[in-house]
Amino acid sequence: MAVARKTADQTVVGVAFADVTDLTFSVAANTDYYFRFIVHYQTNATTTGARFAINGPATPTALRVGGHLPTSTTAANFGSQTAYDTAIFAATAGPGATTVMCIIEGVFRNGANAGTLALRMAAELASPGSITAYTDSHGILNTI
Repeated sequence: MAVARKTADQTVVGVAFADVTDLTFSVAANTDYYFRFIVHYQTNATTTGARFAINGPATPTALRVGGHLPTSTTAANFGSQTAYDTAIFAATAGPGATTVMCIIEGVFRNGANAGTLALRMAAELASPGSITAYTDSHGILNTI
């Protein structure tokens, strides 16, 4: 089992997905994986939603990812996806200055290309929309 831990806060401004620094894993070709990410985050305003996605090597055989994504301390969205760089859930509200925790997990069946499996994030609104992932967010990757 591989474990990753975020060692510094990271802010992404705008709607373009960016890798969450430190929450990436090297993956082998023709191998099946289970992954789980725990991310502590805030958005710049309660009117800015958070978006999370997965990216990886070209031509995967399967990707099934789901998540529990809070929009405040008392409300959350659930979603799932089967494609790279596609928001698990496109929230239109966020926690603002309150730090919340999301859980993103899934199964990834890699094809013939080794590479990097990465958690990605973006704000739901263009600049000045932003999302910040905090230190000690973490992930695990296990072969299945």
